[in-house]
Amino acid sequence: MTMSEKLARLHPVFIFLVMEFLAITAFGLGGNNLIFYVLGFALAIFGGILTFKRFEKDELFSLLIMGIPVILIAIFVAFGTFSFGNSVLVNIAAFLGIISFFALGLFFRRSNNVNAEILLLCIGGGLALLVLISTIYTSFAYGPFYSLRFKDTPNYFYNGVTFDITKEQGWLNGFSFVEISLQYGGLFGVLLSTGLAGMMFVNPKKNLVKFILTGVFGLVGLFSLLVTPNVMGLLMLVPMLLVAAIVRVLNLEVIPQKAKDITRRVISISFIAIVALIIIFFVLAFLNANGYNQATGYDTRYAPTSAFAEFIKNNAFLNKVFNNGRIMQPINKVLNQSAILANFFGFINNDSYFYLAQAINTNTGVFEVEIIKEGGIFAFIVLFFFLIFFVQNVFRYGKDTKDSLLSKGIIVSGLFIFLLYCSLNYDAFPYIHASGNYVSLFRSLPGLIFLFFAGFTFYPDLKKGTVPVFEREIEIKENVEVSKENANEDDYSFSMDESEENVDEK
Repeated sequence: MTMSEKLARLHPVFIFLVMEFLAITAFGLGGNNLIFYVLGFALAIFGGILTFKRFEKDELFSLLIMGIPVILIAIFVAFGTFSFGNSVLVNIAAFLGIISFFALGLFFRRSNNVNAEILLLCIGGGLALLVLISTIYTSFAYGPFYSLRFKDTPNYFYNGVTFDITKEQGWLNGFSFVEISLQYGGLFGVLLSTGLAGMMFVNPKKNLVKFILTGVFGLVGLFSLLVTPNVMGLLMLVPMLLVAAIVRVLNLEVIPQKAKDITRRVISISFIAIVALIIIFFVLAFLNANGYNQATGYDTRYAPTSAFAEFIKNNAFLNKVFNNGRIMQPINKVLNQSAILANFFGFINNDSYFYLAQAINTNTGVFEVEIIKEGGIFAFIVLFFFLIFFVQNVFRYGKDTKDSLLSKGIIVSGLFIFLLYCSLNYDAFPYIHASGNYVSLFRSLPGLIFLFFAGFTFYPDLKKGTVPVFEREIEIKENVEVSKENANEDDYSFSMDESEENVDEK
């Protein structure tokens, strides 16, 4: 038996371990992220050994474009100035964990007999169990619709400190329950609600069990958002369902190919326009926020120190957009401190400087801005380019992959709503009674699963008509099934082992 044959026999073991590992990760069993970093690293090494032959030279450029930003993000998040207070072991483990989850998605995708639907079932099962247990606990502890019932008397005391009951919920963290913010808990409910979008892609007449199971996951997520209720989470269902509907329409055979091409072109142009507007807006916001004296922090009560900031402040419309808006005020505090030389590679995480501490403890709600605290302005720039490449890859995945329509619909809509939610409503300080505990998105379990799917959906930009090696494997399997059907009367069968061997050789 050759080495290639021996490795091929280990693929089912690798697939099983990864699926179980991701289910446990989604559930957050143990509540200690260090365990997931280490296990993810071990599985990534295992997967790399099994699948390294499944990467071709033509994929190298696309892989570097995606992989290098991930490595840089891991360096900024794990070793930036902000993380100096953590132990060296934890920071090294976080660095390896961030890279490993992305690599794990790449390697898992290139394994034999991968079924994306079963993968989603495992992750959805772990997530549904976590959300359901936490929602039931919240219902008993707070009562249904408590954020509405107590909106007139929201405050309560805990250890002599006032808290707002309408902004928190109970949550299973490891083996105990804690109070977390609705912002953070809503992320899990919204992600699970993608099951409702998945129902668009299943014909109940042909597969009733799959239709019901997908709907159950979605209803658990919806139930968790309704119990509180979480208004922002419920609003996020609208764009999520819209994206799923677009994916569904673009895959309908009755739609002319020309219409599909035009729609994809419009989406691409819209994406480019949005990216350009974001770049312009951020540059203007950065210049405005740094037009105030950093010794006094960003505070519009003080006179601007630059002509640009003065111009913004004296214009009623621009002043409202860049200075007085509820969204921009916390962001400006972070941008103001990001230009200090000592903060170029992450904020100095201590209370010795009042305005810096104020910027650190401000919850901007935007994960792209939060990474400035962890790795400085350069980390933000790297993350921005990574997200551009990531969206392009997901677009190619949804267009070209041979995965089932259900898998494409849930993955594309889920990744979209994850980025949208975390860009508008991420909470870096989710623990209510331990408000000083900062949670980096890329050190969190949802962030690690996101990185896994960033690797899983990686679709190299190849020459027209060329497909990646893992897609050719699917083509071979499809041909095998057709050959078997056409050769029933002949005493011949196509060996699956042979097809897998040919893929490895390629």
